[in-house]
Amino acid sequence: GIGIVLTMFSAWVPAKRAGRVDPIVAMTGQNVSVEKSFRWRFLGGAILAFLGAGLFLWGFIQDTQKSVFIGVGSVFILLAAATISPLLGRPIIWLLGKIYKKLFGAIGNMAELNTLRQPARTAATATALMIGMALVGTLSILSASARAAADDIFHDSVHGDVIISGINNSYIPSNIYRQIAQLTGVKEAHRIQYEYGFIKQDPGLIQGEDEKEFGKSFSLKISAGRIYADAAAEAVVSEEFAAKNNLQIGDTVPVALSTGNSRLMLTIVGTFTAPEGVHFDNILTDIDTLQQSGAPDRSSLIIVDAAPGQDIEAVKAEISNILADYPLATVETKIEYIDQQLAMIDAMLALIYGLLALAIIIAVLGIVNTLTLSVSERTTEIGLLRAVGMTRGN
Repeated sequence: GIGIVLTMFSAWVPAKRAGRVDPIVAMTGQNVSVEKSFRWRFLGGAILAFLGAGLFLWGFIQDTQKSVFIGVGSVFILLAAATISPLLGRPIIWLLGKIYKKLFGAIGNMAELNTLRQPARTAATATALMIGMALVGTLSILSASARAAADDIFHDSVHGDVIISGINNSYIPSNIYRQIAQLTGVKEAHRIQYEYGFIKQDPGLIQGEDEKEFGKSFSLKISAGRIYADAAAEAVVSEEFAAKNNLQIGDTVPVALSTGNSRLMLTIVGTFTAPEGVHFDNILTDIDTLQQSGAPDRSSLIIVDAAPGQDIEAVKAEISNILADYPLATVETKIEYIDQQLAMIDAMLALIYGLLALAIIIAVLGIVNTLTLSVSERTTEIGLLRAVGMTRGN
């Protein structure tokens, strides 16, 4: 629907403009496309450039929402460049025309005159490519920055040397965790159990972890209150989660687990903070509390610290031998685990780059189409040049 509307509008505007051309002017074949006054175009472009530059500079001064001001300012500057491009293009075309005259003679002169004859059309054609290249450059910078930031966040927030996780959120039997913890090459093994359910009335994730291992798997720190006790129906939440759900220390939260329709009441005894950029919407409690409420004895994630002096690849190989008969779990080093998490970001960026490539191709095809029309419009002049002696080679 949007494509049809844009197509009809694009056809109606030049038709309306052509209908205003005087009949005598139309019969001469010159200046058929009436150009609007460049005075208004220059004024509009100057206003957009002034606003864009102001917002761009204001973004650097502000302490908050820097990216918003800088992004909006960049958009205004881009629109200003597109608006006044017919004016900016004239001196550039004149300079290139001098070079083309030297290289191609009469053909170069004709190309310069043809481009200057309708500078708005020339600028509009080039604007599509300009916008496409601007998007490619901007998104390339943003995507590279986002991936680097995500990589830093994962390295700072995830601990351990070897990580065992279930494929497609499958669970790992508890006996595997016990076998891994007894390996000679393992210093410590920390397990996390995720259970899906409802926190109050909203669907959420309940994370179980032994109170003594809190902060050893991920970089979490208690900011207020205390850590939950063993099998005491207590929990901690992130400061962000507490603010969003209007929770305070001492409040009781009803939790309904999806396993066996188990229900429990968790008392909030503390809040914690996570590294910048990491969002924890889970409610954290003790594993024994989960299992006493009916959750099975199982693990979702096992994070292993290798013993001092042990080769990480050797420890990974030992763990892989334990999991040889259990194909629903993967064993990865910390770097491999982080690369797997970043693979999702890479796939999304690849899709964006593909769409941008299509935009560039469409813009190039638009330029080719405009050049083709420009040459076809000069058929009479080309015929006259050939009539006075110019050859095909010229």
